[in-house]
Amino acid sequence: VAVHLARHWLLETTLNYTPSMVAVSQNEQTVDISGGVFLASARGAFRIGRLKPKTPELQIGAGVGFVNRVGNAWRDRKGTTDPALVLGLAGRYPLSRHMPINVRVEIENYITRAQFVPADGGPSTARRNHDTVWSVGFEIPMNDRVDN
Repeated sequence: VAVHLARHWLLETTLNYTPSMVAVSQNEQTVDISGGVFLASARGAFRIGRLKPKTPELQIGAGVGFVNRVGNAWRDRKGTTDPALVLGLAGRYPLSRHMPINVRVEIENYITRAQFVPADGGPSTARRNHDTVWSVGFEIPMNDRVDN
């Protein structure tokens, strides 16, 4: 969801979930265990260029968010929810002069300092972690305002 604050500035919020397998190594064996990740963010973005027919537009943004790891791979562990610095880069392209729908391509990087504590042992080493989301979709305006 995006709210336009000024001609080139907007506030964006996101909420994502993805299932994923987690490689777990123990006793010289590695197995994949089911898990998932919830990602949420709020960030300011700056639009570069003007959205007009057949002209692409870029957006860069930064803000805060969180990463929450869920599923069997993370059961009985502490430290599975971390605050994040969120950086984003997006591009959008109008489909037509007569339709207010845009194609949007975006990359978001959630940067956290992850450290996990298993129920049966000491904490892992804290490390910087990057959870990256690549997405392609359609933007549909929810009002009649035309961006100039």
